[in-house]
Amino acid sequence: MAINLAEKHRPWGVKATDLSAQLWCEKQLEFSLTKPRIRTFEMRAGEAIHSDKEKELYDIVEVAPKTKEDRILLKLHNTITAIEGLKDTGIAREIPLLGKLTSLKVTGIADEARLKDGKLIILDTKTRKSPTLPRIAQSRATRFQMMVYKELFDEISQGQYKPEDVLGHYSLTSDSSASHDFIKQHKDLGQELEPNVLKAAEKAFSLFKELPIVENLQVRYEHQETKDLIGTDVFNFDYTLFWGDCAFCEGFWLGKRAAKPVAGHNAWKCSYCQYKNDCEAYRSFMSDPAINPIFSQDTPPANNRTDNLNTTPD
Repeated sequence: MAINLAEKHRPWGVKATDLSAQLWCEKQLEFSLTKPRIRTFEMRAGEAIHSDKEKELYDIVEVAPKTKEDRILLKLHNTITAIEGLKDTGIAREIPLLGKLTSLKVTGIADEARLKDGKLIILDTKTRKSPTLPRIAQSRATRFQMMVYKELFDEISQGQYKPEDVLGHYSLTSDSSASHDFIKQHKDLGQELEPNVLKAAEKAFSLFKELPIVENLQVRYEHQETKDLIGTDVFNFDYTLFWGDCAFCEGFWLGKRAAKPVAGHNAWKCSYCQYKNDCEAYRSFMSDPAINPIFSQDTPPANNRTDNLNTTPD
């Protein structure tokens, strides 16, 4: 009998980063569900940049949700704060999102959104060890992640994902509300909190409906050491590619198929993977004389280095 991995490992919703990770290496994602990934220096550096940018806009305070209702309300409260800021100042960062893609409930946190001259743009900032732009094999997953954010934004703003859907996805009712302790935490901080989940969702979603459709997507690449801008990948939503990738991702989460490892020409990715010694595909690659030499290269092989990113200076 097929095991629904979404229900088993992601009861709160499959993360946008999970979906993008599938396009990098689905086998790696599968390993990470039972053996968390080691936080690398590069990951920590990227997280630090996101945290610093968030603090430029908001005063961050700590609260401790105790119940399922508290956790959903925290997301909705932060969404309301972010979208109100976006409308007032033209910029928001770390925007929590909820929605549905194919049959999967999905969550995500969009890095940044900007509203200018009636146009809405979603942006992300990625750090690079080398002062060069990523190649196609490396950027495709990032582009997909950004398209997930756009779809979640647009589904809410167009009324395709409704407040009632939030209740259904998390087995809540119209009376579901925050715990007394969570309400008190916000009161002690001098913050207003809508305690009812449905009313909070209605308020958040009504703000989305005042936004235009996301115009385009941008990924800024910064050098890890110098913080200098390397370049910006500007691209539009690709309907056919996006929904094809969503269907591919869904099959894994519903247990309809096994996780797929990278193909031989992308075996260079294994060099960066903490799970490679546990991976049958890696052992197979190492024993294949046609593939094994790839692992001695510092960069992806030539047939994976096509430069066709639509990059522009910021």
